[in-house]
Amino acid sequence: MKSKTILITGGSSGIGKKTGQYLASLGHRVIGTTRKVVLESEQLFCEGAMSLVTMDVSSDLSIKQALKLIYAHCENIDVLINNAGYGIAGALEDTTVKETIDMFVVNLFGVMEVSNQVLPHFRKQGYGQIINIGSVAGYVSLPFQGLYSSSKAALLSYSKTLRNELRPHHVSVTVIEPGDIKTNFTANRVYTTNTTEKSPYFIRAKRSIGVMEKDEINGSNPIVIAKEINKQVNKKHPSIAVTVGFKYKVFKLLFTLLPTRLSEYAVFLIYGK
Repeated sequence: MKSKTILITGGSSGIGKKTGQYLASLGHRVIGTTRKVVLESEQLFCEGAMSLVTMDVSSDLSIKQALKLIYAHCENIDVLINNAGYGIAGALEDTTVKETIDMFVVNLFGVMEVSNQVLPHFRKQGYGQIINIGSVAGYVSLPFQGLYSSSKAALLSYSKTLRNELRPHHVSVTVIEPGDIKTNFTANRVYTTNTTEKSPYFIRAKRSIGVMEKDEINGSNPIVIAKEINKQVNKKHPSIAVTVGFKYKVFKLLFTLLPTRLSEYAVFLIYGK
């Protein structure tokens, strides 16, 4: 296995941290990003280790500064993993336009901006790989988490288009679609400001999110995502989209085969009732 230089956004916790540590343990040079101020002692920039650099994916200037620092220590970047993201819970009617924009800025626009700033480097060196962390929620629209589902659906569409545009430049694009993973995503879930007892959706929203949180707490270890990402990093022809976990592969297949009316009603019974 050839050692690669891998940049992963949102690398200080959850899937990003576990993936970064795992890839580093295999001998890769891994640079994770975080919005926090990073000490120089954490900036190792060497094979077999995971460094941290400060980057806010919602800030064009912050991305530029982080990449400048990385290029100053590393000759190249081989793989970009767009992992930074978060979810906002609540009924769509209880969600403001600002809350919607704030989430899309991180979950989609941040992916686009980081990718856009790395792509000239990829094209110049004649190769590169982008791995975007999507979600099973990208093709199963979840009640009371509709904006998160929407952002991941948009990410999937964006990634497929980008893959075709980059094909002549020998840059691959893959979407990894996790299901329920046991991370701090559950504890850090954000609710809309209008998700209060005054909302006509409050009881159902809380019940629905409670079901999701129970599934997340009992979910898979994020190492399963890290191992799938490593598999894609080492593939000659990386996959277009990969759903991780047998249960979720079956789930996705059923939603493909079942009539839309039936699949939507099944989601309502589980999460929306």
